[in-house]
Amino acid sequence: MEIKLMKCGCSGFATHQREHDGLPKDHPCCITHDCCEVVETPNLTGRRARCSYYGKPVKGGSYNSNCCGKCVVGDVCKCEEDSSHNLWFFKYKPDKEFDEYYCACHGAD
Repeated sequence: MEIKLMKCGCSGFATHQREHDGLPKDHPCCITHDCCEVVETPNLTGRRARCSYYGKPVKGGSYNSNCCGKCVVGDVCKCEEDSSHNLWFFKYKPDKEFDEYYCACHGAD
């Protein structure tokens, strides 16, 4: 599935299973913001994204078994990647220095 950028700034990882508002079945959407409007994909070259928990303590426990593998429990999250629509919960933030994503340092059940 090709990942599309939505008007809300998030990547549209989900798809609606029904038609609505003139959109066909199985169109991309952002479930966080209930957004179905696709926008032109910006050039992400040279942009960086930080985990939404960047600088905050990494939580431990069995629920954290799917973490990115870079975080250490008891330390703070320092995850930063090249911006990409394929990052988990990617959010394009053109007015900020960094885009945002989630590295799973607080779990990924």
